[in-house]
Order: sequence, then C-alpha cells, then structure tokens
Amino acid sequence: MDVDKKYPTIDFRYSGNKTCEVALELNQARGAVWVGDVVCQRPLIVGGGDADRRRE
Repeated sequence: MDVDKKYPTIDFRYSGNKTCEVALELNQARGAVWVGDVVCQRPLIVGGGDADRRRE
C-alpha cells in the first residue's frame, strides 16, 4: 500500500462495519517502510516505521 507522507492515515472497515483509523509516524522514513500487522484494539492506533527499512 502506498501512503502519502503528508497524510499518513489509513481508515478501513472490518467485521460487520466496524471502523479503524491508523496514523503512521512516517516523518523520518526514507524509501519503502515495512509496517507489519495492524491490529485495531481502540479507535486510534499509531504505527511506527522503524522495522526493516530499505530504499527503492
């Protein structure tokens, strides 16, 4: 998934029309960033981009 660094938020629906919003911290990211699994446990989840960075 390609995410704009200016607007690094992902909104989606799951399990019977429940919604989830994920705000990614991408201000220090360079190139492609692997985020991994996103698990909705509350309305807002912040994911970091520290795992496995690589340039593309």
